[in-house]
Amino acid sequence: MQLFPFQGTDDRFSLSASALIKKSVLFVTFELRGALSEISNLQATEKAGLRKNELWKHTCFEWFLKPADSTTYWECNIAPGGDWNLYSLSDYRKNLLEEKNLSSFSLKTQRLSDEKWSLHASFDLSPISPLQDNTKLLLNLSAVLELTNGQMTYWSLSHTQSKADFHHPNHFVMELTKEPHL
Repeated sequence: MQLFPFQGTDDRFSLSASALIKKSVLFVTFELRGALSEISNLQATEKAGLRKNELWKHTCFEWFLKPADSTTYWECNIAPGGDWNLYSLSDYRKNLLEEKNLSSFSLKTQRLSDEKWSLHASFDLSPISPLQDNTKLLLNLSAVLELTNGQMTYWSLSHTQSKADFHHPNHFVMELTKEPHL
């Protein structure tokens, strides 16, 4: 799916993302194309790094996941170099807590060419108990791109508010159905 910059267009870049869930594993991919030399901290790694807070203040790629019938949701931030964090929230922007039940995931970020970079991650969500079999899940995929000139751009599947807000319930636009364990 194509992600869109907040307020207008940005012809320098295109950003697409995809996600699927199989059994208890969420697979997320981001692909960035364009003038990569204009983006700060666009590194490559083959493993997850350290848990860190406030990654959204620089270039980072994010997913937001919630059961369709709940206000509870999770926010995951991944920096290009592998640093990351996962938070749980009880409702829209309420009670942000580091999700301790999930402590690792698989990650690979790579520069494929001068104009193409990708991120592939997989998360075993089985430790997050509210995600039961056959639960309809809603997802938002988003990114913050910090440019070398200091400008911040905000990308998402949807922007419906007067400011960039990846948490807004209207932005959980992608539907996933968790497959039952066989």
